[in-house]
Amino acid sequence: MESTEQSVTDHTATIEAGAAPVLAPTAAPAVASTRSKSAAPKVAVAAKRPEVGPNHVALERLLAMAKRYRKEGQVREAMEMFWELAESHSDTTQGDAAKELLLEMAAGYERDGSPRLARSIYERILDSEE
Repeated sequence: MESTEQSVTDHTATIEAGAAPVLAPTAAPAVASTRSKSAAPKVAVAAKRPEVGPNHVALERLLAMAKRYRKEGQVREAMEMFWELAESHSDTTQGDAAKELLLEMAAGYERDGSPRLARSIYERILDSEE
């Protein structure tokens, strides 16, 4: 039990120091494979900004403010802030969250009979990905 507690303590100290924890690989069950190791697909993963520091706090506050505007019916202000986060901070979790909220809003416009407005949101999101 002592080694598990030490491992958790080591990972916590690593995370607090700002470094990514290194986890030991677990042993896979013995299964005969017909695929060679070189045939394994490679997956590209987009790097996100670290979620620490004053920028992270500011982005969280902006996202919360935009959500509050939406909840209070100030849709124009909310959308402006969501777009700013989605387009200017697309490499952050807040940018991703803003895109998700814009997609929710577009779906609502579609349901409420405003397909052109919904389409403009969908297209702008796609354009921002290029």
